[in-house]
Amino acid sequence: MRCLGARCEIARRAALEGCAAAVGRPKGRRDESPPLISQCARRTFLTVIAIAALLQGEAGALAPALQDKDIERALKLARTREEMRAQFHAPYIVRVHDATVEQIEVVSEFRRYVLTAEEKVRMGNWLFARSIRDAQEALKPWRGRLSLVARLRFHPQNALATIPPYAIAVVPDVEPLAVVRTPINAMRSGGRGDLSAPLVGATIEVVFDAAAIGQARRPVIVSLTGQEVARVTIDFAGLE
Repeated sequence: MRCLGARCEIARRAALEGCAAAVGRPKGRRDESPPLISQCARRTFLTVIAIAALLQGEAGALAPALQDKDIERALKLARTREEMRAQFHAPYIVRVHDATVEQIEVVSEFRRYVLTAEEKVRMGNWLFARSIRDAQEALKPWRGRLSLVARLRFHPQNALATIPPYAIAVVPDVEPLAVVRTPINAMRSGGRGDLSAPLVGATIEVVFDAAAIGQARRPVIVSLTGQEVARVTIDFAGLE
């Protein structure tokens, strides 16, 4: 029983220190090697520091122009564990308590590098996620751009044939550079002669000049034919 208790204590200490080398080493043994445990703990600490550096850049705000080191960090972030990537993406997504507007998300130039590299990795193209030059070439059209994307959901029994003219505005007013409306359709019923796919939602992406948005807290409004539908406040200074 005493030996079992000692092993439990060592396992507990190993879990706390993140060191697998200490598991199974009874407390008080002469061949116990504290330096090895310290080295493991140090490596764990350095790993945590490295991950923190990936999740937050030096500036901690929207950069006017990304440098090679920023792009390299974005590509490294795209190759980290799923929970780390989810932690990075979370501040960019604002949930909206509205029947139609589900969420509003920010896609900055830095985040677009992360999202694009993640998609390439999912497709098995690991080389893209390690090449700054390839990433820069692929995302050249998005240089200096920032998108606001509203995800909409429509009533399942709606009779919509096209996406209603929803709009996204930033206060004070910033002129958008482009608007992309993408439908979200349900699967067809599969019945004979049924060629329609019901419109159950949409995404509205409005592209802005990132410099015009700036590094400040700004209200973002989703409207339909001039009537406000939803409003959130986004702290762009806290995003990259």
